[in-house]
Amino acid sequence: VETAVSQLGLPQVPWSYIAEEEQDRAAGLVSLGPVVLRQSRTSGGRGFAHVDSPDGLAAAWRMGDESFVSVSQLIKGGIPVNVGATVWRDGITVHHPSIQLIGIKSCVTREFGYCGNDFGLARELDVEIIDKIETATMRIGQWLRTYGYLGGFGVDFLIHEGVPLFMEVNPRLQGSTPASCRLSIEAGEACLLLEHVAAWLGIPCPSGRPLRSKVSETPDLSNLGVHWTGLDTKPVDAIRLVDSLRVVDSSIRADVIAPTAVRSQPGSTVARLTLRRRVTTTGLILDGDLDEVVAAWQMEESAGRISGSAR
Repeated sequence: VETAVSQLGLPQVPWSYIAEEEQDRAAGLVSLGPVVLRQSRTSGGRGFAHVDSPDGLAAAWRMGDESFVSVSQLIKGGIPVNVGATVWRDGITVHHPSIQLIGIKSCVTREFGYCGNDFGLARELDVEIIDKIETATMRIGQWLRTYGYLGGFGVDFLIHEGVPLFMEVNPRLQGSTPASCRLSIEAGEACLLLEHVAAWLGIPCPSGRPLRSKVSETPDLSNLGVHWTGLDTKPVDAIRLVDSLRVVDSSIRADVIAPTAVRSQPGSTVARLTLRRRVTTTGLILDGDLDEVVAAWQMEESAGRISGSAR
């Protein structure tokens, strides 16, 4: 995929592909500064490792069935952006972009773990960046169509020094899809799920307005995924988490709550929430009032607090 995207002339994160027996090449990159290792199969931040020195390289290298691991210098200060789109037989439509929530310690165990999206914050992106995201997404969608792909897909970018660097393409619906659909429906427009079905039915691609216009009218809306960060597989009281968060923000809608009768594994999702507000400024931190509540809940559940619903 990355080779094809580079041939499209789109800027991307500069990955190097290194075989296990060539780890000395990776050591050379680490000597220049921190790097990120990535397996070819990743999901929600799993399969990534951050290495600061050559001494930590061997411990972080996880091959499994992989022939190669991708290595890139760590890009600091970037803004992670996700956008959904639809491939039609005769066109591409692009939907609401969002700032992704990545690696928030109170919500996820993985350093690069996905834990939500902030759609309202996308209004702060320069219109030139939004135009570049739209152009890149459409070109990637056209490339997908050459392989017979139809329907919804998503693209992840990292905004660095004003340039959206291509991260990956998700040939599927995404974690951001429900919130994106909610925004489209409220605006009286076709949502990603409806377009996904329509594209498969061979309906012609509808005409759409420029992405910058959609972004300028996007209200504040976020989705937040909270994962169990404790070390034990155990029942947790996610209902108490939602009740505590509603004290801070009464607009919260709980889309997913893990039942207390279910034993949650470390790293598993225990709640997915929709909020009528912005929840981050960079995608890498959660607003303090929300972060404090989630962190306190994680600590109390880890300490074995017995809630009313668990009893």
